[in-house]
Amino acid sequence: MPRLDEASLRMELIAHAEGDLPSAFRHYLEYHPALYGLDVKHRVGQAIFESIAYEELQVRPGTLAVLAEFFGFTAPEWLERRQQVLQAVSTENTDAFDEDRPLTIRQLKRAFGWPLALVLACVPGFAFRAARLSRRLKADFGDDVPGLDGRQQAFFERIADPFYAGPWRWATVLLTATIATLGIAGLCAVSELTPERQQRMMGLTFAAVAGMLCIWHAMRALWALRERPATMHSPWIALMPAWLAVAGLLVAWGLPQLPVLAFALVLPAALLHFRQFFDALRFAIGTSWLVRALPMPDLPSPWLLALAGAAIGMTVCDWAYARRHRISIADAAGNSWTTIASFTVFVGLGIAGLAIRYG
Repeated sequence: MPRLDEASLRMELIAHAEGDLPSAFRHYLEYHPALYGLDVKHRVGQAIFESIAYEELQVRPGTLAVLAEFFGFTAPEWLERRQQVLQAVSTENTDAFDEDRPLTIRQLKRAFGWPLALVLACVPGFAFRAARLSRRLKADFGDDVPGLDGRQQAFFERIADPFYAGPWRWATVLLTATIATLGIAGLCAVSELTPERQQRMMGLTFAAVAGMLCIWHAMRALWALRERPATMHSPWIALMPAWLAVAGLLVAWGLPQLPVLAFALVLPAALLHFRQFFDALRFAIGTSWLVRALPMPDLPSPWLLALAGAAIGMTVCDWAYARRHRISIADAAGNSWTTIASFTVFVGLGIAGLAIRYG
């Protein structure tokens, strides 16, 4: 009787495991004469599982279950996760990884080209979805995922990083503002506006979109800082919204001809607390009442004063509460200290303002 070539048998079984449907593969295994011997069956089964685990072979989850049942091996959880990742990349179906749009995985699989990647990075939310999917696939696979382009992954993870301030960040800002400006230019062209008004509209659109994106990225960075428990130990970082608000007020007093710069500093700090709307509103109104009641010439805009008051009041009170209870500043949102302080500012400074003005 000729000696059985177990290496060839293993390769034959792997080929069927990769190509057959689970039901057909089960029938194939059960009637394969070479697998009637228990010793051969055990050795070949162990070799197949090692190949699947370490040679990045791709089999269907159902086929993996058939292999485990037939050969008597319990597939480890990490192996099932790796096969799920390979299957998702191959079929471009990533529903199991909280991403239901095939474009995301297709882009991660493409060879990196900066024009298309840059355009997609300007699509709201795409970079965050691509970075999240990349991290999920890599974590479940336990290593670099076959079939995904490493430069694509690095690019979108960098764009999604709230602290990244490199050239690609500014390229997305400028490109988004340019696209919006071209859209406005097209509308102006069909509306028969004068050339001077068209140029003014285009300039305002570019500046507004670029400015709002810069404010948005600043807010994301501040939110990320607030989520770090260690932030409360560094007043320069923890109180960054307050420092921005103070800087905005100084700019408003020192450079009244540049109100846009003052608002660009104050807005990220104030909008950071939009989820605590009523606390922030009480700080804003109370501060505005008091400052406008003081006999001070050349006051900045009351809107700027209100935004700065909200940012400073909320930031300082949240930081004090976080230090007292040893939690992150993000976890201090909505605490009783800030709420009581906002009521005090709203009522107390309102009364003080009336007393100063009419006393």
